[in-house]
Amino acid sequence: MQDVSEDFRTMLAALRVAVATPADADRPGRLRQRLDEALGPDDSVRLRRLAHQVVAASEENLPHDLRRITPLTAQSLQRLSQDLAAARGWTPEAAQRTTQLWASALGFGDLASASWPRDGSPTRPQGSAPVATPLPLSATLLPEARPAARPAAARRPGPPPGPGPRPHEAAPAWPPLPKNLARHTANLAGEPALGVTLAYAGMSLPLCLALGVALTVVLCLPILFIGPAGGMLSIVAIGGGKLLVAGLRRGALVASANGLEFTPYDTSLRKPKPDQSFGAVWSQVAVEQGRVSVLRLAGRRVQVGPRNRAFVAAAAARAGSRR
Repeated sequence: MQDVSEDFRTMLAALRVAVATPADADRPGRLRQRLDEALGPDDSVRLRRLAHQVVAASEENLPHDLRRITPLTAQSLQRLSQDLAAARGWTPEAAQRTTQLWASALGFGDLASASWPRDGSPTRPQGSAPVATPLPLSATLLPEARPAARPAAARRPGPPPGPGPRPHEAAPAWPPLPKNLARHTANLAGEPALGVTLAYAGMSLPLCLALGVALTVVLCLPILFIGPAGGMLSIVAIGGGKLLVAGLRRGALVASANGLEFTPYDTSLRKPKPDQSFGAVWSQVAVEQGRVSVLRLAGRRVQVGPRNRAFVAAAAARAGSRR
């Protein structure tokens, strides 16, 4: 149930003023000072407990998580509320109210309202059947009330029945999780992963390969003619290779029920970098299938190699069905 009390509105207005400088949201000491200033002497005393909960949520990195998770959904918002309740030992209602406050203050008010609808909306009891509408007299069993049937000769033959609907084609199945990305059983929002694959963000993959081949040819030919003295060119080759690798980020592309999420890794593909991840809901995903497939997540390009075409086909079917 969404909290719409007067205390909630007062604290929300003060919190929006307090986080006008985004950095203050992640600094609990500074945040408490800004809250007291925005509330004033009377409300800061009256709402001391609620202010303490707001600051405690900042200590648990709730505002950071709200800005980091992309896309932020009702499920992820409820999960953050549950994690906050478990971390602080709060009741579910207290954690929900605090999560609502932070989500609304950071610009996710509509999502918070959808996550916890207001109480009092008319709902039909579960399991109750709708009230049946009485049938007209002509639909009863009285024979005199029924219209007379038309003679067979007066009936005009209708058009021949058309072909039946085509059977629905099954959507492509998601491939199994690769062993080197087995840790990605869920995305950063905690939603179960439908599929995971190795992907590349940044520079165009074919362009990167072409530049690598060209760099190798250009640097190897002088070495053949100059001899050992041309070995110094290997330093240039190493530097050029590092530039190419820096322009091409490898990472895990995770598909969930709500969309796609890309998490880059370091060059050894051992350490993920969740702070640099990005994603998009299915309605904002565009898929261009090819030898090197291109998936655009709200305009940001992610590339998938030819070995992972099954993942691309499943993603294309999913994105097409959500448009």
